[in-house]
Amino acid sequence: MRLIAIDGRSGSGKTAYATQHFPRATVIHMDDLYAGWSGLAGAPTDLATQVLAPLRRGEPAAYRRFDWHTNEFAEQLSVAPADLIVVEGVGSSAPPASGFYDERIWLTAPVAVRKARALARDGDAFAPHWQEWAAQEDALIPADPPPWVDLVIDTGPSPALVAKVSALLYDADPMGLSGAPRDEYHAEAAILADQLPSASDAADAVRRCFDQMFWPGAVDDSVADFLAAALMRVVDR
Repeated sequence: MRLIAIDGRSGSGKTAYATQHFPRATVIHMDDLYAGWSGLAGAPTDLATQVLAPLRRGEPAAYRRFDWHTNEFAEQLSVAPADLIVVEGVGSSAPPASGFYDERIWLTAPVAVRKARALARDGDAFAPHWQEWAAQEDALIPADPPPWVDLVIDTGPSPALVAKVSALLYDADPMGLSGAPRDEYHAEAAILADQLPSASDAADAVRRCFDQMFWPGAVDDSVADFLAAALMRVVDR
């Protein structure tokens, strides 16, 4: 049996990475083990004692799934020993779980990119808890990447594309920040470089980005449409 952890802070792409790279594995999601929005700290211990230790002994493991809609633990889930088991989620590789794995993979990306991904994925459910959850990550994880991981993968957009998008935003200056440093729009550029290549509505992606980084309605529809058209020409090159 091979045990692999896919860890990383919120929005770094752990679930997608597990699905894409380990399609035949048994996958355990840390979201099912957290005891709600304040439950990150205890999850690695629960994972180690309830799941990883029994599996390492060649025994079935069992744990109760947390229901995020009712805000309480629900049915019991069972995990049988298998050739390949992947655990994905924040804290999956943290002590005391760390020592049970054959490989510990850490995914990383810029903070603004991670937040944009998380809010695009979970929307209003996550937005009020972003800071609370980030503080728990800070307490649990000493560095990005932490010292116990074996492999680090950057899932952020390419620096070259970010630079091109940043230059376009600086020249367009949609927020009227004339005289600001040339990297003033770097965070927005990173978000858009990450999201535009797969966006079904580029203008909507632009609006959401500026809503997040400035305030709701920061750019109007005509500005969003103009930026989207110009940015897509850069992204498509």
